[in-house]
Amino acid sequence: MGVEPDAPELDERTSFWMNAFSILHRTRQPGMSGITPINPVTVLDLAERLEWPCDPDEALSVVIAMDDAFREINQPKDENKAA
Repeated sequence: MGVEPDAPELDERTSFWMNAFSILHRTRQPGMSGITPINPVTVLDLAERLEWPCDPDEALSVVIAMDDAFREINQPKDENKAA
């Protein structure tokens, strides 16, 4: 009670992707109807400029998967949609 658990340790690769996503999250365009996706061209541009240790396909697939999960968790649910 009153004791916060320690944050989980991240391996080097996971830490890299979390930092990359954090940077890319800041480039997100504002949207009126929810959270807009991160632009894939922005991902490729940043990966090239920062010389990420991965190929473009990996950069896109990882960031898009992280972004999809982020938006699913944080997007307001439309309660008028049929389940």
